[in-house]
Amino acid sequence: MQKFADENGILVVAGSHYVVDENLEKYGKLFTREFEEAGLLKNISPVVIPSSKIVHNEKYLGARIERSVFSEEGMEPGKVNHIFRLQEKLNIGVMICYEFLYTELRHRLIPVCNIILVPQTNDNPQSFYETASTDINRPLEGGNTAFVMANGIFTVEAEENVLGGSAGIALTLDKHSNAQKEKGIISPVNGAMEQLILLATINTGYFPAWDSQIGQVPITTKIIHIFEESEILKDPEGNGKEFIQFLKEIDSCKNSSELKDLLEKNRRDLNQKENEGKEKKKSLIEQYSPLMNKQIQDLKNHNLEKLKKKCSFILIPAI
Repeated sequence: MQKFADENGILVVAGSHYVVDENLEKYGKLFTREFEEAGLLKNISPVVIPSSKIVHNEKYLGARIERSVFSEEGMEPGKVNHIFRLQEKLNIGVMICYEFLYTELRHRLIPVCNIILVPQTNDNPQSFYETASTDINRPLEGGNTAFVMANGIFTVEAEENVLGGSAGIALTLDKHSNAQKEKGIISPVNGAMEQLILLATINTGYFPAWDSQIGQVPITTKIIHIFEESEILKDPEGNGKEFIQFLKEIDSCKNSSELKDLLEKNRRDLNQKENEGKEKKKSLIEQYSPLMNKQIQDLKNHNLEKLKKKCSFILIPAI
């Protein structure tokens, strides 16, 4: 990640994890701050900065499962919280998971941050979006505020089920766009957890009262789906090979008609089988990406660029 940040001039907020014994010496060489025994069991979020040692934030308030109970040791409360200035009038704060719900800390950061990033591991983040919505609808001061919820996909102990919640953005919107705020939240479709990249361009200067004057756009987003070839091919009875070929055909389409026909054919074949009274069967896209299937429902009046945006993907080849 450091190499990527250096080469691309990109700041990377790398989720969070606990500091443990075996990493103390190694961290001292990588991070700007020294790590000693007092740092053990702190939950930290490393922030990788181009051409710099790693800076980190420490989680101040642990969730119920992280706190001490009787003789059990819990998370060690942190004290370090940096605010990052990327450019003039663009400050980013980081609040790790549960501490976002701590009103006093959140209200210290909001007045000095344009964007607050909340990395989390959470199978039910609804309270986070409700909290963000309350702060946006009853702002501490004027201007635009954006909260970015970055939720990981995870398993718990020996359970085989993959868990995770929605990832998305809550931000200041006007009366019209506020009705579409749920579209900023990327939730699992039919319970399916999927890997994705969410690209967002946020207008930090957006001000609802000016909307009738200068035609502002508060936010534009794009989803890039991530598929792993080894994962797709894991089920020997599945249609993994056909789906990988299907992705390659999407990528090779040179005009909108060709791509639209390809996507619609996938649905036509499915509907035909259902109308013939055969057992209901999901299309290739539904089988391997319910989220992409949701994205491509409306194909009318789209040029090639817009169609490819709806089904953008990265295929990670099997090693």
